[in-house]
This record gives sequence, C-alpha cells and structure tokens, in this order.
Amino acid sequence: MDDYDIEKPIVITVVARRNDGEYNTQILTYPTSGVDYEGNVRMVFFDVARSHVCQITSVFINGHEVKTYYTDIPDLDMQARYDDSLCRYDKKVNMNDIRLSFQVLETRDPKVLQVLDESEWGLLEDRKAIIEITTPGMSDPATLFLGKNQVNTFTSLTLGLNCFNYDDCNVKYLDLPDGIYDIKIIGSPSTYNFSRKYLKTDLIRRRLDRLWIKTDVLCEDKDKDLIDKIQEMETLMAVAEANVRLDNIEAAHEIIDRVGGLLEMATNCVDC
Repeated sequence: MDDYDIEKPIVITVVARRNDGEYNTQILTYPTSGVDYEGNVRMVFFDVARSHVCQITSVFINGHEVKTYYTDIPDLDMQARYDDSLCRYDKKVNMNDIRLSFQVLETRDPKVLQVLDESEWGLLEDRKAIIEITTPGMSDPATLFLGKNQVNTFTSLTLGLNCFNYDDCNVKYLDLPDGIYDIKIIGSPSTYNFSRKYLKTDLIRRRLDRLWIKTDVLCEDKDKDLIDKIQEMETLMAVAEANVRLDNIEAAHEIIDRVGGLLEMATNCVDC
C-alpha cells in the first residue's frame, strides 16, 4: 500500500506458496486496535528450512485482487501492489555450500551398525538420500534410504544378511561380521557423495573380554602370559584401525588376520 494512514479498517488476504508445494493463506484486519505496526503489516506463513523458497502468489484487499503493479482499490481512495519475488530462509546462508560427511559410532554391539550423518545438505536438504553398505565378504552393497542429520541403525535384517531368499528368512537379529565395511552416502544428484571404510571388531572384542576375565588380574597368581597376549592383540587392533582410517586396506587385512591367529592360540591355551 502507498498509504498506511487509513481511516476505516480493511481486510487483507495473502496467499503464499513454499517450494515443496505447500500453500498458506493468512487474513488480517488492518489496523487492529492496540497493535503498533511501525509502518509494516507482518504476517507469518511457514516454518522455513534452509532449502525452502517462498513466494507470495496472490493478494486481496476487501475482496478485490491486487496485482504486482499498483492497482486501484474500488471504494477506497488508495492503490496497492505486492512483490512476488522469491524469498529464502536467510540471504547470508550459501545454499550451494554442500558438504557430505558421516561418522560410524562405536557401539561394541555386534548386532548393529550405527551411522551418524553429519552432512550440510544445502539445497539437497529436501531431496532423498541413500546409503550403500558393503559388508565383509559381500560383493554388492545393501542400498537403503538415509535419515539425514540423525543416527541410522542397521542390522542383519536391513543389510540382507539373514539369508539370500527372503521367503526363507528367519526374522531375528544376527551378529554382524567383523571386518572392513565400505560405506557410502549419496545425495540427489548422485554427484554429491561421500564414502569411508570402517573396521568393525565387536566379535573379536567380545572374545577378548572373555579372555580378560580369565586372567584373574586381581590375584597374585594372575596369568601374566595371557595378559601380554591380550595387550598385544589390543595393540594390533589399534594399528589395524589406524590403517583403515588412512586407507591402507591391505595392511589392515594382514593385521586382523594376525589378531585372529593369536586369538585362536590364546583361547585354546586357556581352554586346554
């Protein structure tokens, strides 16, 4: 409006649209007694995420449609127009600043694999994303939808490890295999992606826990030889994890195989 100093109240109807297809209509009577407008008539339409774009699509004053150019309002000595420019969440936010990243959480639970998405999705925020997980010993990945900016939990059921024929599957949670997992998250378009490898050792650590219990570490006659073997395996596992983080996969495999051999020896010696 070109004049906010009016004598009679007018009814303003505004329709706005968000780029996800949602429409919202707001109606107010201007002026309203007791409201200090400070030269602006304010309306709140949507909760807006960083990837949202909003636009006013139509305006009516006292039932008369207002155009994007100055329009005479019948029965009122005034003109009005509206701006249909696109509006974003925050002009200071660079919507093209897209950074994909995730962390694999240490749960020490052999039945689950948990992936925390830490990505900045920008304009991709409202588009679907997927995660591909290749488990040790498998050539093809399991492909699933990714929950953005949250913890995603995967089991033998979701990863398709219970069986290869779903008609014969038992609906129960199996231990996930130890080894190197190849994990990749993919946005839309797929040119936005991020991958990393993760060494899962929960089953090995469970066996080490049993060995630690048998060392009688609080006793005077504690098994020092067994303690030394366990500590050696713990050190080797730390070295294997470091190699995976630095993408030295072949070295990591060799070290884990070494741990497996030592673990069998230590277990047989304790049980004999």
